[in-house]
Amino acid sequence: HIWPYSYAPTGTVLGKSGPIMVASSAFRFVVKGQGGHAAIPDQNVDPVVTLCHVVSALQSIVSRETSPRASAVVSVTTLG
Repeated sequence: HIWPYSYAPTGTVLGKSGPIMVASSAFRFVVKGQGGHAAIPDQNVDPVVTLCHVVSALQSIVSRETSPRASAVVSVTTLG
């Protein structure tokens, strides 16, 4: 939050027109499954398990694919 203006005196607010350090993107995808009976789970296609793996993989993008010197945020904010 202070880079690249760390040279400014305390109490100074700096800025510029247009974007400086952020970007935003959105995406949407659908995971489809097929319900079934608990007595035969091997014949069900459980979308919840798949969705949990997707969320876990997305959350690891920042920790495993981004340099510690870079800033990144990946948020999964809605599941439905």
